[in-house]
Amino acid sequence: MIGAAKAAAILLCATMGLGLRNSRPFSVDEEKADDLVRYRVCFVIPFVPAGKNQLEYPELLKQENLAARFTIFIHLDTKGRVVFAGVDKSQYPDLRKSIEEAMKKWIFQPTTHEIDSIYIASFAQIIFIPEENGISSTTTENDDQENADEYEKGLKEEKSLLIALADYSQKMREGAPDYVCTEKIDETINIVKRELVNVMAVGSGGSYNRNEEWDLIMSGFKKESYLYDYQVIRDKSAVAEKRVLLGKTGDEALTLSYSLFPMTFPSRILSRENRVFYSFRILGEDDIQGKNAICLEVSPRSRKARYSGKIWVEKETGRLLKIEMATNILEGFPEILEECSRKFLKPHFSFSFEYGLERNGLLYPRKAKAKIEYSGFTYTKKDLKAEAEFLYSNYRFFKVATQDEIKK
Repeated sequence: MIGAAKAAAILLCATMGLGLRNSRPFSVDEEKADDLVRYRVCFVIPFVPAGKNQLEYPELLKQENLAARFTIFIHLDTKGRVVFAGVDKSQYPDLRKSIEEAMKKWIFQPTTHEIDSIYIASFAQIIFIPEENGISSTTTENDDQENADEYEKGLKEEKSLLIALADYSQKMREGAPDYVCTEKIDETINIVKRELVNVMAVGSGGSYNRNEEWDLIMSGFKKESYLYDYQVIRDKSAVAEKRVLLGKTGDEALTLSYSLFPMTFPSRILSRENRVFYSFRILGEDDIQGKNAICLEVSPRSRKARYSGKIWVEKETGRLLKIEMATNILEGFPEILEECSRKFLKPHFSFSFEYGLERNGLLYPRKAKAKIEYSGFTYTKKDLKAEAEFLYSNYRFFKVATQDEIKK
């Protein structure tokens, strides 16, 4: 048990407004060798650091590209030295000891009450969060050409298939007519909330204060459905989307801004200029929508690669039947990026396309799925933020951009 003098000093922590509610986060950055990820270690601590205090980003989290949040209870002596550091329960028990040992080496400015330095204790949070910086600028065009030459020489049984897919993906991107179709979205969105999980109540002379510990939690939200007229228009190299709401069963204000581009996405991986950044491996044959398909595994081989997953190609014609991809680069989700930035969370994105409707030798999307998860919560590795299924039907094609094709 702590002595009465120390206990009284701890009570002053809340009285002086030093709880987490009044703390401002600060962070240190660690650059990854490939310059694509900045590993941030953020601290929300109600004490003022003194000296050069460091805490390394755990290799376990780097390997899984995860964010994580740890709540820690810290005791400081009258000189600002950490005399106790205890991590609350966590999904990473192997990291608790290393974090506690590292924090015990930290030094803070002594906390004073009136003119005396006091022994003090409070909750704090340590947040590990990786942030992708986009494509590295260190790779030159000459490097890309050397990689391309080496890559083409190394291709074997996949070469003829990849050449055909490059041509097909170019036709999807540049040769497909503009279109309007009906898009039905079934969506589930979960809400991030703050939850009070621990209170250190203190009191003296009939007056009570408290030091609070908060966690982020995911609060479930029911599934909703929306019906849109969905229009795709090409303007030179740019592709634009437009949605007009036809009907809904829920609150449209809670929907996300989806930009999936199923007709132009394949070229990001399969075009001649982009496939050099990926490795392809034939996994075998599969049955997709009653058609015999070749399954290709896609994995990064360059710093410029953004995706990994699988592609199914119709064996007889070489047309794309299905794509499943995962990425840590989010595009087209401004609400997600804003929320993650504000709450120190890491988004993880996966999606899929299925192609079925045929027109002039091309297959158009019939179904798509999107899934977004967050890491960076206190007690879980990942939590579902949102998932949605898209069904496409009633296609109308046209060669000239027009506003008349879309329903009002």
